[in-house]
Amino acid sequence: QSKDIKGGKLLYDIRDFELPSVGAMMVEMRKLPNLFGLLARFEKAAVMAEAPWLRAMAEWEGVLIPGFEIKSFAHKDEKEARAWLEA
Repeated sequence: QSKDIKGGKLLYDIRDFELPSVGAMMVEMRKLPNLFGLLARFEKAAVMAEAPWLRAMAEWEGVLIPGFEIKSFAHKDEKEARAWLEA
């Protein structure tokens, strides 16, 4: 569904989060090559979450993925998140 997207922007709204099991993480690790291909179609993501550690982890992911910027926001700051995506 994203094959024709270029310079896309994502808004992630994380309400409930549970750490995955080790087995689930191993399954997801096998999907990383496809994920990086998908991310090449997008330029930035705003992540909304209440937990400060989730917001920090999201921004670290942005540092680790070349050409993909991630900024995190609390849910109360949704307007700012949307404005940042459009800037």
